[in-house]
Amino acid sequence: MAEKKNSNTNSVQSVLRACAILECLCSGTGNLTDIARQLKLSYSTTHRLLKTLEAAGMATQEMGGHVYYPGPVFTRIGTDLPGLHQNIVAHAVEEMERLWKLSRETVALFILAGKHKILLKEMQSNYELRFVTEQTPVHIFSDPGGIGKTLLSLLSDAEFDSIVENSEPAARQNLFEQPDKIKSEIQQIRRDGYFLGHKKDKAGAVTVSAPIKNYVYPAVVSIIGPEYRMLPNAEEYMREVKKSAVWISSHLA
Repeated sequence: MAEKKNSNTNSVQSVLRACAILECLCSGTGNLTDIARQLKLSYSTTHRLLKTLEAAGMATQEMGGHVYYPGPVFTRIGTDLPGLHQNIVAHAVEEMERLWKLSRETVALFILAGKHKILLKEMQSNYELRFVTEQTPVHIFSDPGGIGKTLLSLLSDAEFDSIVENSEPAARQNLFEQPDKIKSEIQQIRRDGYFLGHKKDKAGAVTVSAPIKNYVYPAVVSIIGPEYRMLPNAEEYMREVKKSAVWISSHLA
C-alpha cells in the first residue's frame, strides 16, 4: 500500500513539474538550462520531462540546439477549438460588428500564444478590394507589423526580452532591422492605447490596432484595409478601435 502511495505521489509531482515547464515554454523561456534553473530542477530531470512532452507533441526542440518551444498540440488547440477562446470572442463580437459597420473594412481579433500570432475571429470587408488576414499561426517576429507590435506591447519588458532571446536568429532579424524604432513604437502603443501601421507584406495595407487587456493571452482588435480608404478616416478609426478595446477589456475583468 505504501509503495502504491509513493508511486501516485511521484506521478502527481511529475505532472506538476511538466505543467511548470509548459508554462515556461509558453512565456518564452525555452532554454533547457534556464528552465532547470528557474524551476530549481536538475538538468537531467528537466531534460527527461521535456523529452516526454516532446513525444506527446506538447514541446518541440530547435534543430541541433537546447531550446524548446510549445509543440504542435498547442497550435491545434489554438486554432481548431473555438470554444477554448469563446469568452473573449463572445465579448468582442459586438464591438467587432460595430467597427465593421463603421468602416466596412476587415475587422480581426488576434491573440499572442507563446511566440505565435493566432487569428480568433475575422469579419471580412465587403469591398471588392479587401485584405484577408492569415488563417494559420505565424511567428510574431516573422511580420512585426502593426498587429504584431500591438500584441508585443502587452508583454512586460522581461517577457519581451525572453521571447527575443529564445527565438531563432532568422525571426529576430525581422524584428531588429530597426530595433530602436520598434522599441519606441511599442512604448508609444503602451502610452496611446492604439497603433496605426503599414503591413510590409501587403502593398498599401494599413492596420489600426488596439490592445485588449485582462485576458489570459495578449489580445488585439484591428481594422485592416487599403491605404487610400484607411488614411482619410484614420483619426476616427484610431479613436473607435481604442474605444472598442477598452470596452472589451473592461468586460473581461
